[in-house]
Amino acid sequence: SYSFCTLLPHIKMQDQRGNLEDLLVTEHPSHVRLTSPRSLMLCRRHGILPEELYPRSFQSFVEYRGEMQEMVQRRYDHFNTRRLEKLNFLVGDRRALLEQEALDGMQLQQQQQQQHMDAYAGVVSPSAGSPERSTILLKDTYETEQERIAARMQKEAERAQKVELLAMQRADEQEHKEMKLAWAEQRHQETLREVEGARVRNIMENAEKKVNRMMHVRGTQEALAELTEHKKLMISSKEMQRQQAMEEKKRAAEEGRSRKREAQELRAAQIKQRKEEMERARVMHLEGRLQEKGEKAVDFERVKLQQQVERQHMAENKQQAEAQAQGRMRVEDERFMSHHAHKNMVDEQNRGVYAELSGQRAQAEQVHLTHKMQPHTHTHTHTHTHTQLKAEAKQRRIEDAKLRAKELEETRKMQAMVKLQEKEHRQKAMQEQVRQQRLWEQNEKKIKMLDAKEAVERQKRKEKYENELRQQQVQQKMDRILSNEDAKWQAVQQQRMHLVSSRGPATPRSNPSSPRAGATRRRHSVGIKR
Repeated sequence: SYSFCTLLPHIKMQDQRGNLEDLLVTEHPSHVRLTSPRSLMLCRRHGILPEELYPRSFQSFVEYRGEMQEMVQRRYDHFNTRRLEKLNFLVGDRRALLEQEALDGMQLQQQQQQQHMDAYAGVVSPSAGSPERSTILLKDTYETEQERIAARMQKEAERAQKVELLAMQRADEQEHKEMKLAWAEQRHQETLREVEGARVRNIMENAEKKVNRMMHVRGTQEALAELTEHKKLMISSKEMQRQQAMEEKKRAAEEGRSRKREAQELRAAQIKQRKEEMERARVMHLEGRLQEKGEKAVDFERVKLQQQVERQHMAENKQQAEAQAQGRMRVEDERFMSHHAHKNMVDEQNRGVYAELSGQRAQAEQVHLTHKMQPHTHTHTHTHTHTQLKAEAKQRRIEDAKLRAKELEETRKMQAMVKLQEKEHRQKAMQEQVRQQRLWEQNEKKIKMLDAKEAVERQKRKEKYENELRQQQVQQKMDRILSNEDAKWQAVQQQRMHLVSSRGPATPRSNPSSPRAGATRRRHSVGIKR
């Protein structure tokens, strides 16, 4: 049993003596120890050990390090519940016992009071109205008591006389038995002598017969010896056959058991293998599903990448077409510029030729040509810049699309990994839950087994206590019987001594073992019969 002081050695406390109610009512029941005889007797009567009623600490129920607190708490609560049930049961039985003892004491006191009242009423009656009446009653009572004592003495004397007569009759019977035994012994000796003579005659007669019978007996013995040897051989052969048959049966039974055991082991191995295959198939199925989902995700990403690549090729082709178009436009622009330069040179020659004709006209044409060339150059520069910006924006969009596709692929991979981790975590949680459920069931089964074992042990202790109580009662009854017999024997001896002392001096008949006493008793008994 675990106590509070043994679990907390740094706290020194002194145990208190008490009974069952102290364990149930005290604020610190771990300090109380049962010392009351009535409480210990009740515990023995119901087969309950006192250690089962003492409280235990929470740490005393921990079986190994790292055990679940819920299981330890379950055992702790179960022990406390059972302890309180036992305490309440024993306390109720103790109170009923106290009430019964008080009631028996009251009844005994009432009986004693009634006896005193009856004795007093027998000596002095409440209805006595005068001293003469009381004196008469006392005198009558005294005379009645004397008569009763005289009658009792006469009865005791008669009983003693009867006992003495019975003893004398038994002595006579014993002497008669001894005489009969002596006569029977004499007849037996005579019979033995006659038998001895007849035996001698028979021996002489049988000697002759024996001599005549020897040869026949010898031949018969030889035949019997041969027959016995043959029977022994037959019996030994049968015994060997029986032993061989028994060994064959044992061997067949052992082979059958071994085959049965092998079949059971094979069946268990097949069941285990089937379970492993089912578990492996389930795991492979789960892995296949995960792999299919991963492959589907990869195929989806591959398709999207292919679509993106196709879009990129289309954008590149479009860009190449636009570049070719821009090249053609540049060629056309260069051709236009060369043609324009040639035209300017011709115009300069014409201006040189016609310079003389009119300076104002050449200047006006020059101004006109200058105004004509300026809008065309501005338009060409603006178109080239717009195309280049458009191509750069398209390239940036393609690069952004690639980055988004890559980020999307990485995000999907991360999501798939997270899902796998969550699934593994769920599986681990489920396995842990199954393990905890199995441990909990084992703990409940262990608690039930401990309760059943405790009930069996309690029943054994109860039966042992009942047997001891029964033996004690039988012993007390035997002691009472022996004491009563001793008292009766002493009373008979006292009566005999009283009778002997009242008759006078002792006679030769007083020694029951002497022959004269036996003869005297016989004569006395014969005289009584006559």
